[in-house]
Amino acid sequence: MVKVQIKGQEYEYRFDMGALLRYEQLTGALQEKMASATALSAVMHYCCLAGDESFAMSLAAFVAAIDSKVVLDELNDAYLKEKERWEGLNAEPGDEKNARKSKKK
Repeated sequence: MVKVQIKGQEYEYRFDMGALLRYEQLTGALQEKMASATALSAVMHYCCLAGDESFAMSLAAFVAAIDSKVVLDELNDAYLKEKERWEGLNAEPGDEKNARKSKKK
């Protein structure tokens, strides 16, 4: 698992089925016209952190805690690493692209 630090606290960042389900639940509540790429990205990061039992921030508090580009970059990097891990775990036999990704680790 990838770890990220927000406001001095370290959390596990998990891209998994739980994160995907939380994401669908939260974004389903957003009106389609109001859902910007920024909002959807923030919700995905929030959902990936929500799998950590020690993560107790509300969505509003979490968004407020992303107070610098450094924090946002750390979240974006964690997302890319976790998504790559997830795809490597779910590679189909003979799937060269995903098989290569999982071997890089």
